[in-house]
Amino acid sequence: MRNINENIVFVNDNEDINELINKFKNKKKTIALCINKKKVVLGIITVGDLRRAISKYKDFKTKLSQIYNKLFFYVYDSTPIHELSYRVAEFKKQHKKYKLNTIIILDRKKNFVEAIDEDKIYDDLKYKNICVVGLGYVGLPLLAHIASKNCYCTGYDKKDVIKNLKENKIKFYEKNLKSVLLSQKKNKTISLYSDIRKVKAEIYIVCIGSYLNRGQLDNKVFYKVLNELIKFKFKENDLLIIRGTVNVGFSREVANYIKKKTKGLIVGKNFFLSFLPERLVQGDALNELSNIPQIISGYSEQCKNHTLKFCTKVFPNNIISESLEEAEIIKLASNSFRDLTFSFSNELFRICSQFNLDVKELVSKANQGYERNNIPLASPGVGGSCLIKDPILFKFINSNKNGYKLGDISRKINDDALLLIFKTLKQLRYKYFKKKMKILIVGLAFKGEPETSDLRGSMSIKLIKILKKYNIDYESFDKVLDKSTDIKYDKKFLKKINKIKQISKYDIILLMNNNINNSSYIDRIIKPVSNKKKFIFDCWNIFSSKKAESLGYKYIGLGKIY
Repeated sequence: MRNINENIVFVNDNEDINELINKFKNKKKTIALCINKKKVVLGIITVGDLRRAISKYKDFKTKLSQIYNKLFFYVYDSTPIHELSYRVAEFKKQHKKYKLNTIIILDRKKNFVEAIDEDKIYDDLKYKNICVVGLGYVGLPLLAHIASKNCYCTGYDKKDVIKNLKENKIKFYEKNLKSVLLSQKKNKTISLYSDIRKVKAEIYIVCIGSYLNRGQLDNKVFYKVLNELIKFKFKENDLLIIRGTVNVGFSREVANYIKKKTKGLIVGKNFFLSFLPERLVQGDALNELSNIPQIISGYSEQCKNHTLKFCTKVFPNNIISESLEEAEIIKLASNSFRDLTFSFSNELFRICSQFNLDVKELVSKANQGYERNNIPLASPGVGGSCLIKDPILFKFINSNKNGYKLGDISRKINDDALLLIFKTLKQLRYKYFKKKMKILIVGLAFKGEPETSDLRGSMSIKLIKILKKYNIDYESFDKVLDKSTDIKYDKKFLKKINKIKQISKYDIILLMNNNINNSSYIDRIIKPVSNKKKFIFDCWNIFSSKKAESLGYKYIGLGKIY
């Protein structure tokens, strides 16, 4: 921390005004530090202080001990570097009339160490603390990533979340996340709090977005957190970054809310707000944080500039958005487009199933040598927290403008794909097993590639609910789910097994997600069967149909029973 201000001069308290004038000559923005014989800093004298002293005393022989200012901002050299911005802001709160331009660093004996220009601490991220609010699937990888860039980070969440993290317990699987967090905690670049009043920060990244409650927009959780920040934390020059996915117009609504609820904070001038949408794929979040371009937007140009300074430090690629609304639409459009694309393939699945056609083969033939086609594979439906929410969220736009109209259609098609899976199972049940059959559901997480333990919106969980309703016997298996995983459904409901002891006892092996580790495990342990009433139902085309048939299993793809 070396940034000595060349315009600092030193004077003894027994020197006079005339001697100070000589030392101030040819200096700009000069500050004199008044010291005693032991070189202890007693106070400061600015050019303004000198002018006032000359006017008051009229005598250039007046000792400096009578004019130095005892009230000045300083910190000890033991102060953590990332707390400087926070300390300056707190000092300004207490001494609103004091004009602060230079930060004085002293040792414990109050001897001078160095001086730092105030402007520098606003421009340089190393002088600031960053608080990530909400340490879930979005916030926790972000906290680890920012800390790995030599930035000091605070994580804030509920008591139980913080307790687990302090014990190094992560309630979901994310590749390399635990090792990075442990490393940064060891480096002391991360602190964790469940009491917002203990947080010291200048940049707040809120990883909480809009929710849907029975199909209606719900922003209560966000506003609850925002009110805490307004009450206890927000101060001049702070930056609030909204990271969670929100409805179009919400970020501007937040800016107007802060204007109404705070005194002295002018959003866009002395308080800064931006929307920086999360764009991650679960299971590979840390890698994508290091590669995927960030969309930067702001309430004003100053807001954009402050956010860009932050993003330039922690992200390799950044794209400047024209407005808050443009960034909000980019996020919602990306997920809505993906859901719509998948719905097209799943609509093909529905049509193919009527003609006993394998939709994978049909898509392959449609794409082959025809560059204008890029039809994706069908699936047993679309899960997760984003793709099932964002197309509906896209309908809600503030200012009474018309929102996205295709979300209801794509969502219904993708949800109905699961019903086609169940219809096939029901047909097999009555044709081959009458009423008794046992199913092994392989893959519980909402997706398998990249690997995740997230059960939100899982098609497997939805299918299990249907199977229970029809009293169909099943067990479930997923290699990524272990004891450290936060399974929101009880174990009796899941009937989850950690090891398949006798795979031949299952009548149907149902591959419900595309986790290659799951299918590889089945491939290793499966053995030939003599009973012709055994099926492999492969919803992702990741198991060899030829191998299945060579082992005596009947292979089922999406749309066709072989």
